[in-house]
Amino acid sequence: MSKRWMALAGVAIVGLAALWFFFLRSDNPERVSLDDAVAAATATTDEVAPVEALPEAPDDAATDDPVEVGLDGTWSVLSDDSSFAGYRVGEELAGIGVTEAVGRTSAVSGSLELEGSTLTAVNIEVDMTSLRSDDSRRDGAMGRQALETGAFPTATFVLTGSFDLGGIPKEGIAVSVAATGDLTLHGVTQSLEFPLEAQLVGDRIVVVGSVDIVYGDFGIALPAAPILVGVNDHGLIELQLTFVRG
Repeated sequence: MSKRWMALAGVAIVGLAALWFFFLRSDNPERVSLDDAVAAATATTDEVAPVEALPEAPDDAATDDPVEVGLDGTWSVLSDDSSFAGYRVGEELAGIGVTEAVGRTSAVSGSLELEGSTLTAVNIEVDMTSLRSDDSRRDGAMGRQALETGAFPTATFVLTGSFDLGGIPKEGIAVSVAATGDLTLHGVTQSLEFPLEAQLVGDRIVVVGSVDIVYGDFGIALPAAPILVGVNDHGLIELQLTFVRG
């Protein structure tokens, strides 16, 4: 091979490497995983007392048998990076190809209620205006197109009806449920079944889940931009939530 062709080949290789590095490679976070959420919760929990610790018996107790505290009561979303909600959708960009857009926010609040092994209530609220992806241009467009967060700044999920978990959650044991509730997104409320996984980690309850929605069901029009060839008409809503008592 002549030096000229070798040089051209080298330029082509460098060009392809640059294309991959700047456009095709993805720094997007992985899909939500209970294992990852538990690992994160474990790393930030420093020898906490388990929530099932037994209280001291009152002085006038008629028996010396300990009384279990259990998990009954209200658990609130912990407002830190361990809790987030967001979207994941496939898109095609001109001259780049098919990629995946992921946006997330930790501006999540809400609570759940437990009575024995029964989940009696779940209320989650997300500040959609704080969603951030790997591209500020996409984030800005979301305020005017698609999710139109400027007009619809809040999304909510509310459990409709209680259901039994099959037993009181135990430390280190994962629980899988399908929570039926009302999802309000883009000003439209739809009933859906949200698959969730949960696990007790020290004094916290970690919950993760994702559900695929069709944007048209929520009146969401697909966005348009010069670089945007197309966007899937459906995508995932993801969440990872850490709950603490109270």
